[in-house]
Amino acid sequence: MELAAWKNDYNHHRPHSGLGWLTPSAFAKSAMSKQAMALDAAILHVYAPHSYEGEAIASQAQQGINNSRSELKAG
Repeated sequence: MELAAWKNDYNHHRPHSGLGWLTPSAFAKSAMSKQAMALDAAILHVYAPHSYEGEAIASQAQQGINNSRSELKAG
């Protein structure tokens, strides 16, 4: 019982200098979210169409330009 209380205190309540003064549980949560964001960015980079210079084509899109010949007409 005392070991479980110490483990809970150590992992959830006591900040550690080696973890940037975060508790181990808070550090793990922040590391997982950073890893997820990095993975999302890597997936986007791989699957987004790229120009010859390696830039994502989607980032070069211009906003607010309509081409009436490509619009679908209803009716």
